[in-house]
Amino acid sequence: CHPIKLKDLVSLNLTLVPTEEHTTHHSTTTTNKTNNQTHDNKTTGRYMCPICSKLLNNVTGVVCVKVTGNVFCLGCMNNILKKEMICPLSNTSFDDDDILTLQAEGSSFSGRTGKKLEAVKQTPAPRL
Repeated sequence: CHPIKLKDLVSLNLTLVPTEEHTTHHSTTTTNKTNNQTHDNKTTGRYMCPICSKLLNNVTGVVCVKVTGNVFCLGCMNNILKKEMICPLSNTSFDDDDILTLQAEGSSFSGRTGKKLEAVKQTPAPRL
């Protein structure tokens, strides 16, 4: 394992998935109020690709352009961004070395369960 230096860290620019709040209708009989719809710019706490709006997770694959920190799905990186090698959000050019693949820590069965795993020693049955 190699130690990571502070200068090698990349600040990520993630795109939050917006959520639609329930629209509020004001009564037309109330004075000084009209029929308005109110939308709040709250988010779901989840992230999406800024190009195709696909939710980002380990199944879709997630990559980052190191020079900008912008995060995209692997499909958009392979099908769109690699053709021009220019980040569409910042108009910054990048190389293959600037593409970082992001992963969740742990393996697929144990890293995300939140449960404690324990090993049990099994002794083989004696041969007869």
